[in-house]
Amino acid sequence: MKKSTRGALAVALACAAAAAAGAGTAAQAAEQPSVTVPLNGLEYALDMEAPELTTGVPVPLPGEGLDGPRYAQDSLLPERAVPRFPVSGVLPDTQLSAPLTEILGEDTVESVGAEARGSSVEAVTPTPNLDLPLTAPQPDLWGLPAPKLPNAGIEAPELRAQPAANLGLA
Repeated sequence: MKKSTRGALAVALACAAAAAAGAGTAAQAAEQPSVTVPLNGLEYALDMEAPELTTGVPVPLPGEGLDGPRYAQDSLLPERAVPRFPVSGVLPDTQLSAPLTEILGEDTVESVGAEARGSSVEAVTPTPNLDLPLTAPQPDLWGLPAPKLPNAGIEAPELRAQPAANLGLA
């Protein structure tokens, strides 16, 4: 086996190993450590006990299926000349506990708690659509374009998630 063939094989194996390691890194990024949000300043501002908020930090990752430009009939520019960029991630688990003893009195509810479970999130960025004030070449005009009104617009972004929450009194 030639040295160039061995070198190409070594590069291919190194690329495959790096791709396999990258897939593991994306799965590890989805696991988020919990972070306690400091709300101690509320105790002084509101003269009451501060709530406790624990959540994670979402990490957006590039998604799959980049939707690029495509041919448009009767237009000089393609549709989606600026491609739509997919982004995916995970909403973190969130817990909130707020004491109510000073507000409602000591004989009633002690605290209210809310918990939101983590869920996957997928989003697609908006993209502009622009059309020139000329049509495609017309055969009846000897191959010249005809004038027309210009078109401009923005395709709306997309957001898909399934968040869920629980509320409880203690």
